[in-house]
Amino acid sequence: MSRNRRDVAKKHRGLSVSERSLSPDRYYPARHSIETHSAHHRSSHLNRHENSTSSFSPSSSPIRASSSDIDNNIRVKRKIELTELTQEKEPREKANRNLGRRIRRTIALFSTVQTLVKESDRRAMEKGDENGRFKLEDDEDTSDDNQREKLWRERELKRTHDRLLTGYNLLCETVPGFRKMIQSDVEAAELTKYYSELDLGANGARVNDVNNIRGKVAEWLNCRRVPPRPPLKGNTRVGRGFRNPATGRLLCPIDLDWDNAQTRADIQQRKVSIKRSQFFFCIRGLYLNEVGDPNDMEKGFLKGDLLVKTFRAIFTAGSPNDEIGGDLDEERPTKRRKSTCKNNAQLINMTAVTPRAIAYAAVMLRFALSEVEKWGMDHSFNYEAFWNAIVDYFEEVEPGSDEEDQIRKLLDWWNQKIFPGDNVSTSSKPLRDFKSVLTAQRAAKAAARLQQAQAS
Repeated sequence: MSRNRRDVAKKHRGLSVSERSLSPDRYYPARHSIETHSAHHRSSHLNRHENSTSSFSPSSSPIRASSSDIDNNIRVKRKIELTELTQEKEPREKANRNLGRRIRRTIALFSTVQTLVKESDRRAMEKGDENGRFKLEDDEDTSDDNQREKLWRERELKRTHDRLLTGYNLLCETVPGFRKMIQSDVEAAELTKYYSELDLGANGARVNDVNNIRGKVAEWLNCRRVPPRPPLKGNTRVGRGFRNPATGRLLCPIDLDWDNAQTRADIQQRKVSIKRSQFFFCIRGLYLNEVGDPNDMEKGFLKGDLLVKTFRAIFTAGSPNDEIGGDLDEERPTKRRKSTCKNNAQLINMTAVTPRAIAYAAVMLRFALSEVEKWGMDHSFNYEAFWNAIVDYFEEVEPGSDEEDQIRKLLDWWNQKIFPGDNVSTSSKPLRDFKSVLTAQRAAKAAARLQQAQAS
């Protein structure tokens, strides 16, 4: 077809540039009608074909196809192609988001996936033993305050790196396919997208937990023998914090006597700065019976009833928030799937309580007791340092020390609270016991045979 004829056809059909690549035999009139007929006869010719639309199919009569029909066909074709492409991407992206939901809860509340990976890469590039524990030498004998401060900062920096590396190791151990993905030869852009999908799922889970625990805390406190007056609202944190006697008592550091009317008034009127308390992170809500001893801060620490309830609500209760779809804004409702038969602990194969899961529950509880309406907007409390402090309480202990034994007992206490019944179907203890007894008995028999052989 010549250029003039192509221009005439384009003007007549109103096709776009991309549509001109389609077969002219299908969408353009017969060539002789353009070459030999006048404009009047060509118009009559087309009208006769349009009047006989019901007698011909699109394939047998290309002349009957109008401009709107062609546009519709192309739009349908493009929509099908886009749908097929989207259907290929959506399952993978959704699976990655679901895998990422465990990250904030059990691995790293404030660090992105890429941050954890970068720490691992940094360690790999450095020489020497980076896993060695940093120690302050002669710290107690240092008289220079500046030197002591410098040594303390160096130790905390080392601890920060250790905390990130532990998070990376937990990613590799608990997120299916993570290690294989990062060790594969995928493009950097695809790997970055993978990290973003995991972070999206992780932040989505945190959003659901913030909303969930906000309502649960109101429910738990309103059902107490002495409930707050007025009752707490489940859909907002307004009216909580230190101005509310019920939540203020739970937020109060253990070295301040909240039950003393004058102390309570001074805190509420900000005459006493709780930020200056050495027990700023040791809030009553974390302690057994909501009472702590400043002279023995570990007594009853992390055994609070509300803390245990918060942990259960997140991990072992019937979960309405297994999957979400919506904006990552905790103050706006999100679409939630109906409860499934599995809770969050079962979805991530959690069979024992972990230190970072306890730290996560503590942050969720503390935030739910506050009056701040939006995550990340509370400038009166350092939640990241709070999470770090609880994680380090478990992880920063010398192997074989009395402190490690105390931590082990605390985790045993937690496991009795959260997983009281032994699941024989998944427990490895019977197998270990069987092999241990079998090995001991075989060794005894072998020793007896040897002794018998020597005697004879």
